[in-house]
Order: sequence, then C-alpha cells, then structure tokens
Amino acid sequence: HKSFLARRVMDRLAPGDTVLLLGLSFKSDTDDMRESPLVDLAETLIGKGYDLKIHDPDLKGRTLIGANLRYIEERLPHLSRLLVEDVAHVPQPALIILGKPMPAVEAALDGAVPIVDLVRL
Repeated sequence: HKSFLARRVMDRLAPGDTVLLLGLSFKSDTDDMRESPLVDLAETLIGKGYDLKIHDPDLKGRTLIGANLRYIEERLPHLSRLLVEDVAHVPQPALIILGKPMPAVEAALDGAVPIVDLVRL
C-alpha cells in the first residue's frame, strides 16, 4: 500500500519538483504521526530528491512530546524546515497531495495545480 502511494505520486513528477503535502499526522485534530503512511511518503519523496513542503495545522513543531517526538526525530529530523503555515507562501508546486481532510484549504485551491487525493482514494 505504501509503495503504491509513492508510485502514484512520483508518476506525476519530474526530478526536483516541488510537492505540497497537505497533512502529515495520522488523522485530523491530532499531532500523532506514529504509523502514519504520510510520514513514509514524505520520507520517500525527500529521498528521491523532491522539494517537499508540508502544511498540517495540527502540527506545531515545538509542542511535540514523548513517543511522537522521538518517532518524528528518527523519521523526519528536519520536519521544522519542511512545515509551512500558509500554503499561499509555497512557490507554485508541481503537485499537491491531499493527505487528510482540510476543507478550508481545499476550498482555496484554484485547480491550477494537479491534486492527488489520498483521502478519497
């Protein structure tokens, strides 16, 4: 399943493209990223050389604690550099990945950038 997600995304990209991932935590209203397939996807995209930006209003880098903090430090130690608070400040991405429901952000998207919707997959 995880490799299917990565292939589905990377089939639409050129080397070095900017990708905006909407959502990283396991589900809405939580900052728990343990066992989230989106963390695996983020790792894969970074490892393949894509310029990944992540927007997740449930994540506040400084407030992660305990097992969640240890998990993300092992998997994405540079998470704070990848997080963007406002998607409007991300230079035109080649692709947007909708990883969890974000109605306000989805409503603001103008359709100019292709979207891979993993929520309704």
